[in-house]
Amino acid sequence: MTKVEACLWKYALSKKKFWDIPSGDKDRLKELSFTVIQFKDEEVLHQINMVRENIEGWVNKLNEEL
Repeated sequence: MTKVEACLWKYALSKKKFWDIPSGDKDRLKELSFTVIQFKDEEVLHQINMVRENIEGWVNKLNEEL
């Protein structure tokens, strides 16, 4: 596990928020109606609040589309 992965797990577990995402590549996830967003290691390690806000923005956008 990389330092970035460990940081994300620590953050997710501390907030008691956890989502199971099926394995597969981006195209397969998109076929299953998943939205894939990516962050650079530096963003996760040094700008976790920006990462959280970005994820929340996507969730809000997707909820509006429903």
